[in-house]
Amino acid sequence: NALVYASRSRAFKSGGFFGGFATSAAQLDPYNEETITAFEVGFKTDWPEQNIRLNGSAYYYDRNGVQANGIDTTELVPISRLINAGNAESYGAELDMVWTPTENLIFRVNTAYVHSKITESNAVTADIFSATTSTFTGTRFPNQPEFSSSLITRYEMDIANDLNAGIQLEITYKGDHDLRMIVIPQESALLRENGYALVNLRADLGNLDENWKISAFVTNIFKKEYRSVIANDTLGGIYETYGEPRNWGIKLNYKF
Repeated sequence: NALVYASRSRAFKSGGFFGGFATSAAQLDPYNEETITAFEVGFKTDWPEQNIRLNGSAYYYDRNGVQANGIDTTELVPISRLINAGNAESYGAELDMVWTPTENLIFRVNTAYVHSKITESNAVTADIFSATTSTFTGTRFPNQPEFSSSLITRYEMDIANDLNAGIQLEITYKGDHDLRMIVIPQESALLRENGYALVNLRADLGNLDENWKISAFVTNIFKKEYRSVIANDTLGGIYETYGEPRNWGIKLNYKF
């Protein structure tokens, strides 16, 4: 009832060139391929007497020539384009548990830790204000919180000879994270998003043959406000994209 594994792999992402609006030949310089060497160890286990499945893993990634967006200010009009930002390392661990204390009730818990940053860089980029320039050294990867977790609990029961009903609660947590690479400390107040949790709820009713199912759902129950994107439009302005507010609805699935 147990499996232990280890792996080593190597992969690449091909290079290319900027295909947008440019004001000089230098801004059209191609970027090179990105390579990654990945190491991972982990385990997968089943505990039948406790009705538990427990899996875990740890990994280390060595990345070279990381492709990332940089702001080129060498000409009068700054542009954002893909460049090779430098070399990076990432390491982390993840734990996943599924517990079914009864036939009708199930819990699934996942938690993860990630450390990821550029360790060496000669590439120059501008800050989001296009006021100063700096290399990418020491920057964290965007939208990668150090800690994240989720909990899903579901209860199902047969309510008639051919009908099944269920209710599901989902809670997800995303820790503090950068919305884009922070190259100077002054950007932190604008580009760093505080940790937040989202709560979703869903109720289902369907037949046992799974020919049809009707669901009622509510997402982001507590109307948490959070940003998912922030960017420089290279014209002196900054725009932000926010996550979806509370949504509710009814969905019907039918198999012909």
